[in-house]
Amino acid sequence: MPVNYYNLNKSKPGFQKNSALKKGETLTLTLYVNAAGTEPNHTAVRHFVGKAWAMREKSEFPIPDADRVWDLGIRYAAEWLWREKHRDGETFCGFVSCLNPDSKGNFVPLGDTYQAGWVVRNISFANVLLADFLKTGNAESKRKGLAVLDSWTKLCVYPNGLLITTFSGFPNKSSIKGVLDANNLGGAAVKSF
Repeated sequence: MPVNYYNLNKSKPGFQKNSALKKGETLTLTLYVNAAGTEPNHTAVRHFVGKAWAMREKSEFPIPDADRVWDLGIRYAAEWLWREKHRDGETFCGFVSCLNPDSKGNFVPLGDTYQAGWVVRNISFANVLLADFLKTGNAESKRKGLAVLDSWTKLCVYPNGLLITTFSGFPNKSSIKGVLDANNLGGAAVKSF
């Protein structure tokens, strides 16, 4: 089975869903192969993407307007990725890294990992929720946005002032050992302004 890349140099088994056909049912599968020569900087993938885009089935459903897409994005972050955790009188609020399908097809968090500025962009999500508050007046967006920023600045700062960029579980400055990566640190810094 193919693997699913999910963390720094880590893979896990890919998602597989088995479906049984009833007697007399048929299923037609189509496979397309696109062969192209090697090109510098992996640009040969453009041939595949171009063909796939041209062959795709055209959308039969109405495309939602920008406000609807905004609302769905806010709901996804605030309802699916949001976590509020308590330990030793401290509260950490943030957004988990991602959701993956489990064996039953339900979407569940992939571990308990938080990142400041790259994959999950906790700082960016917080700012988007604050923008949602300014746009819609949604007090819950304001509460969650400020809670995330407060959590990261209170609980996720090394003694030298830099943010802990990635951690699992509950942030603990004394026990977190890791590399400060430029993607998360830079992303968090840019989104903090």
